[in-house]
Order: sequence, then C-alpha cells, then structure tokens
Amino acid sequence: MRTGLFGIAATRRVTLGDNALCVGRDGFHVALAMDEPRQAVQKASLHVHADCVFGAHGVWLNAKNREWDDLRHRQALASALSSKDSFAEVEGPLHGVYGNCLTQTLMLHGDFARQHPLFWTECDWGILFAYSMSKLVSLMGSLNVSALPDQDGASLLLTYGSILGDGTLIRGVKKLMPGHSLTWTPKGVAVEERLPLREISRDVSSLAQSTDLLDDVFLESVSQMVAVNKHGKFNQYNLLSGGLDSRLVTMATSRMCDASTVSTFCFSRRGSLDESISASLALAHGWRHHCHDLGQGEYMMHTETVLDYDGCVNYLASAHHRRALVTENLPKMGMLASGQGANVLLTDKHRWASNGERVLRSMELYNSIRGVSQDAANQAWQANPGIQRFKLVNRGFLYTNSGAYSTLPFGVLWSPFTSGKFVRTALRLDSKIVDGQLAYLTWLQKRFPEATEHKWERYNTFPVLGRRLRRAQAQALWRARILRFLPVRDDASMSPIDMWLDSSEEIQHFYRNTFHQHSSLLQHYPELEEAVARDFSAMNAMNKASVLTLLLATKAWFDS
Repeated sequence: MRTGLFGIAATRRVTLGDNALCVGRDGFHVALAMDEPRQAVQKASLHVHADCVFGAHGVWLNAKNREWDDLRHRQALASALSSKDSFAEVEGPLHGVYGNCLTQTLMLHGDFARQHPLFWTECDWGILFAYSMSKLVSLMGSLNVSALPDQDGASLLLTYGSILGDGTLIRGVKKLMPGHSLTWTPKGVAVEERLPLREISRDVSSLAQSTDLLDDVFLESVSQMVAVNKHGKFNQYNLLSGGLDSRLVTMATSRMCDASTVSTFCFSRRGSLDESISASLALAHGWRHHCHDLGQGEYMMHTETVLDYDGCVNYLASAHHRRALVTENLPKMGMLASGQGANVLLTDKHRWASNGERVLRSMELYNSIRGVSQDAANQAWQANPGIQRFKLVNRGFLYTNSGAYSTLPFGVLWSPFTSGKFVRTALRLDSKIVDGQLAYLTWLQKRFPEATEHKWERYNTFPVLGRRLRRAQAQALWRARILRFLPVRDDASMSPIDMWLDSSEEIQHFYRNTFHQHSSLLQHYPELEEAVARDFSAMNAMNKASVLTLLLATKAWFDS
C-alpha cells in the first residue's frame, strides 16, 4: 500500500489524532500527519517550526544531502517547500506540504510526473487532503464531510479507461495534477502549474543538438537514481522488455554500475517477442535476467489494483506488473528502473494539428456514453491542449505511471524519461525530428549503438533508420487498422487480454459473476446505468475491466 502525507487546513481548530503536528492562530489552523514509508528508499520528514508546519514524503532524487529527512537539514526542506518556484527544482517522486499561520497559507506540492499523488477537497470550513482516495474518504467520513458519487468521473473512466484531467469518482474531490502546486487560504484555493509545459518552445530542429541535449538530461536522471540505490545499498533492478525505452535505461544504468550486479525483470506471455528479445539483451550484456510467464491471463481476475489506482484508472493498466512482482516474491528493491514516458515524447507518430475532438475520439475505448462526460473531457483538453502534451499528462502521468502505485510493496518505480528536465527538453524538439523516431533513433545510434543490435519488439526489426524500418512501420500501421475492423485477436502482444478472455471460461465467469454481484451499484450513475447494463456482455476485456473498476470502487466508498 502507498503511504504519504494527509491533513487539514481550516478556519477552526482541527485535530488528526496523537501523531499529527498542529499549528494555529485565530482563523487559521493546520493539522498535518503521515503514514510512515514502508520502503527504505523512501524518506519522510515532518516538522513544526514557529508558526509553520511542513513535511515531505517520497524520494528526493536531486537533494543536496541524501539525508534530507534529518532534523539537521530542516531549513533546506522548509525552503524547498515554501513556494511553488522552489519546489519546481525538485526531481523525483516526492510530495510536500507547507502550512504558514502568519500568512494564513497552506501549500500542497505534487511531483512532476505524479508518481506520488495527492487528492484534495474543500468544505465550508477548510480543505482536506491525502495521498490516496481511500485515505481521503476515511478522513472525510471522520469529519462528517459528504462523499458522493461523481457521474462525470464515472463516465470518463468507462469511456477512456481512466479519468482524464483532475476529476475523480467522488464529487468535489480532485487530483493535484502533475507538476502542480495548490495554495489554500480562507479566501479560497488556487492551483498552478509550476513550470507550464505549454510555454515551452519547439526551438530544437538540429539532430546534433537534440542528441546532445537528450543525452545530457537522460544520463543526469539515471545517475541520480543509481546514486540513491548505491547510498541505500540496494541492488539495481530494471524492468526490461523488447522495446527501446527499457533497454536504453538498463544500458545507461549498467554503465554506472558493475553490469553483473544489474538484475533485469520481464513479465510477458510465453513465446512473445518481449520474452525473447529481453533475454537476448540480458545475455549479451551480462545482466541477471528473469522473465515471469503471464500464463493464460489469470492475473485478469485479481482486482487489488482498483483501490491502488484510486478508482481513477482501469485496474488492468498494470495488474500484470503487480501480479508478477507478487508471484515471484522478489527481494526488497530500492528504485526499480523502467522506461515509461519515452513513447509519447519520442516515438509516437502524432497528428500534430489534431484538435481536441479528434484526439479525444481517438482515445475512446467505449463510446456509448460519450456525451455524459463531454464537457469534462473538453476541460481536460483545454488544460493541456496539443496532442503530445495531452497524451503525456493524461495517458503517461495519469495512466501509465499508475504502475508506480502498486509497485510500492516491492520498490519505488522510476523512469528517467519522466524527470522534469528530460520532459521539458524533449518537448523542445521540433515535430519534424520527432516524427518517424528520427531524433530518438539518431540519439540511440550515436550514444547507445549497442541498443541497435537487437530487434525492436514494436516493429520486429532492428531500430536502425532506413528503408527496412520504414517498411516495418508501414506494415504495423496497416495491421493495426485491419485488426480494428476484423473479428480477430492480436496474439503478438505480451499480454493479449482479449484472446485470453475469449479462450478462458474461468475469466469469462469471473467477469460475468462480478458484474452481476455489483451491477445494482450502477444506480449511483443514472445516465450510465442503462447503456452499461445493456452492453456489458458484448464488451471487450478492457471495457469490462473499466466497468468492474467503477463498481468495486463504488462499493468501497459509497456502499456502506
């Protein structure tokens, strides 16, 4: 389970129990507490000084002192938390809180890639916040603050497989968005992006310059992660697939460590390209490698991630990842390296001029209830207009990074591609050199040529610019288009969930039985109830899982 900070700021005296730190003056009071980290690599620090209370929880990658949680470094922590500008310099999955009674101000800081979430809600007398939805619901209940279902959030979850933007399944409860800070005073609340992504200019069109820039910020991020693991005396573990991103991270990692001490981990359907390519990479570089066989998709019947993901993300998003870690019973890790984030920044072929309607339509998984949440979806687009930024935030940070939440019993998942510096650098690249993976592959060939000696799972060919790759990319595009309209299943995936669903009576029974057990809870969402009840039996695996996510979260938070 995740841990972190939670608390209250209010115009009246408030308490949170014996372990909370409280400060207050007439008309402004703050109570701040935390659930202690369960991962040794995570640190936490909570302090009261004069009229201020402040704290942070997580991994501070670029801290000047590795023991930043020590009382001796209290002032440095207070300085980093005291404004959105100073927290903008922080790298890593770290969130923080700063309450000042003299200025009657509470500040919440979420990390850049939202690997360490914060949720918040206002009431008549103040603001409540917590590191998870379950913790916030519990806090709301103890203070008699109503928790009511949010139909917009439910519709977004079913339509897109995750809740776009800052919404949740509870009315009035919001996510603190990636890279944002919140300021609350008795006069109201303001949420600001610390370093707005939309203000970044695409001023890099030279391949030589892009290679230098990407390499510098990437290696800096990798070195910070390696340093944290070395300081904590953790072995280096890396997720490794048949893709480019994870091999690049692992190669950079092994340059900074003894390669023989690097352990790689793959989870995949037996016989997939991910399994064979990752094994080939590990053998060639001397990494200790293990591949977890996903079997016949039995993990699809494990729904623990519903609450891990705060009901905001389809539980199948990283359920295979979590199940693999649980099953293998691996030793405790420090920071577990991955390659998340590079895809949308460097390898996706974007239709750059696409408007919000076109982008949103392309992301739909279930369109029968599209109209219910259209306004909420449009608001999410307006917050991050532009196809690359929108997908980075809503598919990358809010969806893919959810794997970090369910990893915490084992280690802290981290991708160097999600560091603030790397993202902001990648967004500077002109679209002309992003398309066709030109900048990415040029960087790869110049600085990591060994990465091109093994096939790229995405296209089943070597990642080398030229005619062969272009042909493979065209074939993959046409295959995807054909499969979209034909009643056939793509069995090439590392986790072909529709194929497993179609071939397993046990999984079919699980989906059908779980739905019937909880379908009455759809009454909380009257505009969705009829369509979902009508369509469920014919839905594909992902859409069925979105419905189960909604029902099980609803049961946990409202059915009491």
